[in-house]
Amino acid sequence: MSLAEVRKTIMTEQRNMQMNAEKENESELIEQRILKMRAEIVEIEKEIVEIRKESERRSAKIKAETEAIRKETEAIRKESEAIRKESDRRSAEMKAESDAIRKEADAKWEKNNQTLAELNQSFAELNETNRQYGKQIGGYGNQIGDFTESLAMPSIRRILDQRFNADFQGDVNYDWKDQDGPLQVDAWGISRNGAKEVYLVEIKRKFKRGHIHQVRQMVKRFRSYYANYSDSPIYPVITAVKISDIDRRKLWEMGMYVIDIADGVFNLATPPAEIGFEPKGGYGMPKGVQRAVPPLNLVWDRESQQRKVR
Repeated sequence: MSLAEVRKTIMTEQRNMQMNAEKENESELIEQRILKMRAEIVEIEKEIVEIRKESERRSAKIKAETEAIRKETEAIRKESEAIRKESDRRSAEMKAESDAIRKEADAKWEKNNQTLAELNQSFAELNETNRQYGKQIGGYGNQIGDFTESLAMPSIRRILDQRFNADFQGDVNYDWKDQDGPLQVDAWGISRNGAKEVYLVEIKRKFKRGHIHQVRQMVKRFRSYYANYSDSPIYPVITAVKISDIDRRKLWEMGMYVIDIADGVFNLATPPAEIGFEPKGGYGMPKGVQRAVPPLNLVWDRESQQRKVR
């Protein structure tokens, strides 16, 4: 073999050896890749196992919750059914009771209609009787009022004279007439002190709150009739056989004098100091008129011939 052939052979062997080395290295790399892939597959299988366990746990929990909801729903359904049955039972009882009440009410209505018819007949008979005796009863009422005023009049004269230094005017049932009809003033007095003060007296057997408006209207109409007293102080004086403590205090707070009866004698009642009584004589006075007012809380006492503080 020639030297050239030997060199060629050696070079061929070297290339083969190099190729074999490269193949061996490649095989090792492939083996390493395979090992790595197997490790990754193992990790993936572990994750799959964990995911399966978690899924099974969640499925079991959802199943348990679903069963609990189903049982609760069933319990609610049974309770609703029981409530419906109880409601139906009560509705039936209430309907039966309502029917019974309606029947009883119908029976009472029928009976009341019959009773009402009987009462109407009785009222008709009573009205006929009252018509026959009405004038007589009305006459008794007028006699009682006249008796009360006659009983009080001497005391009113005395009080106007001694306590108010006023001259008595008018008489019981003394009437004036104006555009509004008769104006009845039981008694009145005019002051003798030159101040042109007027005291209007209203006599009542039993005082009622409605009499306050009546007295105010009387003062207003009195001013309209007597022009010379239109801007004068006019003091209401309420005389009552029977009057409550509350009404008496109310009159004092409104600035009205009160005459009541004690031990069978009419006297001017003295208001308590805490009320701060101030007689008011401006009822019905025209607007814009400056009223002349005497010293407040003073009355005349003839026995001492001087004014005393009430």
